[in-house]
Amino acid sequence: MPNKPNFDDFEPLHLKSANEKLDKHVLSAHVHKKTNDAYKKNVFKESLWHKILGLFKK
Repeated sequence: MPNKPNFDDFEPLHLKSANEKLDKHVLSAHVHKKTNDAYKKNVFKESLWHKILGLFKK
């Protein structure tokens, strides 16, 4: 009869590395939010419709 696997010390390494990568991307998104907002205002011109909607959101 083959040996039964021991699951007491099981550690999901793939999930652990995926969580680390996800955390890195989420944290970097918060850091670069100000830069992204500046690009949205300067590079991508806001349409007149979005400007009008912005007046009502405030």
